[in-house]
Amino acid sequence: MLFSSTRFTCLTIVVALLNASPTYASIASNWTNPNARLPSFSSTYLVGERILLSWLALNQSRNDLWLTRYDVSTDDFALRIASDVDISDAGSFAWTIAVSDTEVLMDTRFEFQFVTTGSNYDPTAPTEFSSPGFNLMLVNQIALPNGTATSTTTSALETAAPSTSSTSSTTTSSDPPPPPNPSSSDTPGVSTAGIAGIAVGALAAVGLIGFVIGYMVFKKRQARHKPKAADNLDVTMTGPYEILGDRRHPTEVLGKEAEVHEMNASKETIVAEAGGSQVHEVGNTMKRPGLHEMPG
Repeated sequence: MLFSSTRFTCLTIVVALLNASPTYASIASNWTNPNARLPSFSSTYLVGERILLSWLALNQSRNDLWLTRYDVSTDDFALRIASDVDISDAGSFAWTIAVSDTEVLMDTRFEFQFVTTGSNYDPTAPTEFSSPGFNLMLVNQIALPNGTATSTTTSALETAAPSTSSTSSTTTSSDPPPPPNPSSSDTPGVSTAGIAGIAVGALAAVGLIGFVIGYMVFKKRQARHKPKAADNLDVTMTGPYEILGDRRHPTEVLGKEAEVHEMNASKETIVAEAGGSQVHEVGNTMKRPGLHEMPG
């Protein structure tokens, strides 16, 4: 009884293992781009972008490659993008994404599927060889804060075969480029020629002011050293004057007699100045006319 129970348990385990063995319908892990080792929707592509799809060996048949909705309940959209593809070995396919804006705006979630060549895609049929889900968006749906559109495509990180290719995408935005930052040469203001003109004008003004100041100093010095003419002198003469050159000197005139005494002189005759008529000996009192200067 114990032996029968043990044999039944072993049989149950074998059946469970057989049911759990992989089939072609579950070989989504063989996709390398989109990368099956990443969660679904880890990759995002843009309409108009050229991408390289890649996969490992799937089965021995030839298939057509389709782009389909990830959520078939949205609608039955399906687009055949390649025919008669041999998927018995690892391979790749380059495709420029061409999907209408209407389809993308309806739902951005898509996936790739291989369907046997000659058969149409049936959204109700079990999926075979489907890729991980990914996002497909328009250029204007992805924008950085500065308004520049970009792609967030995730490339295949690892491959299991040498022939498998991974891809990274580069997207060109259709939005107009942002206006360039104005440079100093574009900033409105005084041009180089204007600045040069202002500098020349300033130098000319400084030179003119210096010339005027120098001329005024020269004239002032010249006027200071120029001799005055004799006839320009305002002199009131009240008596006779001696004229010597350009100067007038008052003459000596007779005044009151002043007594002059000469001490210790010899007995020599002394003639009085300015017409005096008396002569005195030394030691005698001599009277002679006094000399006075007239105000002039």
